[in-house]
This record gives sequence, C-alpha cells and structure tokens, in this order.
Amino acid sequence: MYAALCGNMEMAKLKWTLDALKASAAKYKTRAEWSKAEINAYSAAKTRGLLDEVCTHMPKPVRWTIKNLKESAAKYKTRNEWNKGDPRAYVAAKKRGLLDEVCQHMPKPQRWTTEKLKASAANYKTREEWIKEDPAAYRTARDRKILDQVAPHIPKLKRWTLELLKASAAKYKTRKAWMNGDSGAYSTAHKRGVLDECCAHMKRIGNRNNRAIYAFEFADNSVYVGLTYDVTKRKREHHMKPTSKLMAAKFASDVPYVFRVLTDYLPVDEAARLEGEVLASYQAEGWNSLNSSATGSLGTNEVKWTLDKLKESAAKYKTRGEWQKKEPRAYDAASNHGLLDECCDHMKPVRESWTLEKLKASAAKYGTKKEWREAEPSAYSSARGRKLLDECCAHMQPIRKSWTPDKLKSSAAKYKTKKEWQKAEPDACSAARKHGIYDDCCSHMPKRAKSQKSNKGAHSGQLQLF
Repeated sequence: MYAALCGNMEMAKLKWTLDALKASAAKYKTRAEWSKAEINAYSAAKTRGLLDEVCTHMPKPVRWTIKNLKESAAKYKTRNEWNKGDPRAYVAAKKRGLLDEVCQHMPKPQRWTTEKLKASAANYKTREEWIKEDPAAYRTARDRKILDQVAPHIPKLKRWTLELLKASAAKYKTRKAWMNGDSGAYSTAHKRGVLDECCAHMKRIGNRNNRAIYAFEFADNSVYVGLTYDVTKRKREHHMKPTSKLMAAKFASDVPYVFRVLTDYLPVDEAARLEGEVLASYQAEGWNSLNSSATGSLGTNEVKWTLDKLKESAAKYKTRGEWQKKEPRAYDAASNHGLLDECCDHMKPVRESWTLEKLKASAAKYGTKKEWREAEPSAYSSARGRKLLDECCAHMQPIRKSWTPDKLKSSAAKYKTKKEWQKAEPDACSAARKHGIYDDCCSHMPKRAKSQKSNKGAHSGQLQLF
C-alpha cells in the first residue's frame, strides 16, 4: 500500500503468523528482553493473546510475596549488592515500602552528616574523581546544595576547550541526548557558536522544514495518523494531552495499540500532502479514523525563536513553571537550545515547603489520587517520596480494584465477545492480560474469524522501517 504512496521508499512486509511470532520469541530469554528488542512482534503477540503460547520457554513473571522477597534478600550482605544481584526483587520491595523489613540482616545505609561528606571530599582533587570513587557522598552533597561548603578545595568550574567539547559531544548520537547528558558542555558550545562543529557526527532529527508521518493503530480497528518533526516526543505528547477526544478515550480505556513510524523525515509540503493519502488508504481498508481535524496541519511551530524573542517571552513571568505553563513552545525552544539559564536569570526558584499539614490540606481538595496527582503534582510527589500517601489520601476512594482470578472470570462471564468485555470493563481485561489468564477468562467466547486476522495482519505488515 505505502509503496504506491511513498514512491521509491523501500518497503518491509512483515506478517506475524503464529510461527513467525514463535521464531521471534525464541531468540530471547525473557519477555522484557523480547519486548525491548522487537516491540512489533511482542505487541502483535500481546494484542492477539498469544504471549503465553509463544513464551513457554521463558520464565513466568514472579509474583513477589514478603516470603519471596526475604528469601531473595537473604542471599546478599548489603542493599547495594542485592540491587545489583536481583534488581527485580529489590525494586518490588522498595515500591511496597518493605526494604527495612526484608533487609534487617543488612547494615543500614550510610547516614551522611556534613562532617562525613567533608571527610569523603577530602580524598579527591576533582569532582569527576569524587563522583567516580564515592558517588553516594557526591550525590548527597549535590542534592543538599552544599558542594562548595564540603569541597572548597575542589575546582568549581571546568574550563571547556574546543577539544573537551568535542570529546563530550562524541559520547552522544543526537544534540538532544548531548544536552540532557552533559548540559554544561552543550550550553558552552552553543554560546561559543561551535555547536555545528562539535555535532558534525550526529544524526539530526526533523525540524520545522522536515516532518515524518506516524500512526497509532488500535486493536479495535481504529487509527490516528499524524506528522511530526520528532516522533519520540510526539508519541509522549499524545499520551500526556491527546489532540483527539476519540483518541483520549482509547488511552483512557487501555485499548491496545501499535505505534508505527511510516516514513522518514520528508520535506514539509510533501509530508503534509502524503499524510492525507495515508489516512485515506487506512479508511479504504476499513479502519475508523480518530483524527478530529483535517490532515496536513503543521501546527504552530513555525515561529522562529531568537534569543531576544525568548527573553521577551520569559520576562513576563516570575518562575520557570509559570513560563512553561503559559508559553510551553517558547519554554521548550529555550530548553532545546540550552538557553534556559540565560532567559530565566531574573527568576527566583520557588520551592514549596511541604509539611504534613500542607500535604493533607492539598489532598483534601480531591476525591482520588489521580485527580490530586494531575492538579498538584508537586504536592503529590512530595507525599509519595516521603511515604505519606496513605495518610494523606485516607479520605479518598481507591482507584484500583483488586482483581483475583475468580473476579476476572466472573467479570468476563457477563459478556459474549472479547470486544464487548473490553468496551464495558477495560480494567478487568487489562488485569486478565497482566495475570496471563485472558484466554482462560474468554474460553466461553467465540474466537475471531481467521479472515479478520489475515486482513489485519496483512495491513500491519506493510510499513516502512527506519
């Protein structure tokens, strides 16, 4: 299909039959490893309820009880050793607040006083050496913002030569990765006008003149087609704030989907024209469109943000959070170009001191944890980090139902088809898949016709790989 639309673009035809899925899964030892390496195959198996059948050679996910956690922890002498040796067990214990209980035989973590931090820093001549040899001490001093106090003998700033900037840039594949990984070096290169020279080896992503076409293919045969200059960022944005109400409903109902990048970054006019043709081809094959507006829209990213324009925008606000909320495009442009500090030098960091009383007062305004998290993320994060969620949210209704196998089977028994069950009780469907009993719960329901699987598989197989 896309060969006709995209001219000389090379097509990759993949038809995920049961044998093809088994062959793909056989290369890996765990489901996580398979999902990371071949997400398309894994998603196809998950959507069609075939995970248990094709993953029989893999260990089943462990259900961590307190007994299992204690048995795992007993093999190690320190928490750090346990985290490295059995990270899944360690993370499970940490998430459930059971670390102290299962690690009673281990020495307690180091309590860093100012004197201990000074003693640690005294052993090193540079921050790089300190970070490498005693990262816990360095992170503690950094987080408490007392680096200068405990390490006055260590040079504060690194003098960036062109050679050092190039060496830093060489560790990264894209400018964004460099900016996130070593913001100091990136910002210095930008200010000195040597970004292009330092980034000559990097592969550029799209921009306002070049866009790629992507699609969200949902399991209920609905599709959303769009174009973007950064597919990774756009996928994340759709989850945070979907542009289509119909699409938002799909995410809210946890309808399975596959995210596909259909083209490379094309000239913007060609991409805008091709987007409409791609959506039309989907509709011709029986897919239901979730696009709420006409295709070909390029959004509002056509503004060219100069340093003066960014400063003018930032000058209207007192905090970075306020600027990001009111003018997110200007804020993102400053962040992407490493200019946040320069544009925000008039702003003062505002940090709310969250006492238990303030957290309870904040939580009291909302009926569920989700409402609180979305409305006041700072308060919610503070309560979660300090393990005060249960105390602050005692008045709230639980947002998650505890699904046992019997409850899931009772839920499924009310419906005649999988689609009907998914539409009426999406939470139950998702829980059944996660517990690996989806097929068992749906054993009384008719299976999908083979012709439908064949048609959908044939369409899913026609995609462009980049």
